[in-house]
Amino acid sequence: MQNRILEKAKKGEISYGTFSHLKSSVTVDALAYVGLDYFIVDTEHAPVATDEADELIALIAARGMSPVVRVKNTDRGSILNALDSGAHALIIPNLKTLDEAKRIVEYGKFTPVGERGFCPTRDCAWGAGPQFEGGMVEYMKQANENTLLIPQCETKECVEIVEEVINTPGIDGLFIGPMDLSINLGVPGDFDSPIFKDAVAKTVKACKDAGKLSLGFAGSPELAASYKAEGYSSIAYGVDVMMLQSAYTKALAEIGAGVAGEDGVKYG
Repeated sequence: MQNRILEKAKKGEISYGTFSHLKSSVTVDALAYVGLDYFIVDTEHAPVATDEADELIALIAARGMSPVVRVKNTDRGSILNALDSGAHALIIPNLKTLDEAKRIVEYGKFTPVGERGFCPTRDCAWGAGPQFEGGMVEYMKQANENTLLIPQCETKECVEIVEEVINTPGIDGLFIGPMDLSINLGVPGDFDSPIFKDAVAKTVKACKDAGKLSLGFAGSPELAASYKAEGYSSIAYGVDVMMLQSAYTKALAEIGAGVAGEDGVKYG
């Protein structure tokens, strides 16, 4: 397994990825050539079925990027299915308690760290690939080291216990979801709010102090630049469908196409 997020972090470099809602193999193929390190299959906010996620994970890895899955929840099935399909990292939404963090590790890491169920699947090439050359025990050890479990810090409850969460053995980092975090903190979309900034700074510091990864979603170059300045390990930039929409909106405006409605928005 070549986990590009982990490899870059070890070299002190920032890794970059994006979210996918399009469920499109063509999109994966095209974006494999732009310099992305990873591609996030979003099963939380997009209608991606298990079999669709499985196929996208295989394609992302085949194109040299690290497949990442944002799972639906902390259920065993959500975590295990994505890992067995070969995900290099999982983003787990809406963490609120330390028990949830421990349950993520229980389901997502093999013994002796957790209690992940074992079956020869794509993750170890069904027991026939190089991942399994050292046998079952060595495979489980390597999977524990290279498969990242990254809860989302997007609630005030998580911020309050962030040091305990990030220091939970088996938790590899935290993903800051700015939209839901700002909403949960009572300042929706106000990323300049001191309340929001303090929560983010506390989370990033906790990750640094623990020697673990800090990741965040950026929907603008300005927000991405602030993440770099704050020392994030990784930045997930944009969502494929929104990037496509933005590109077409800009192009149509540049060529003078579209008709402005009463709200000022141009419609084709």
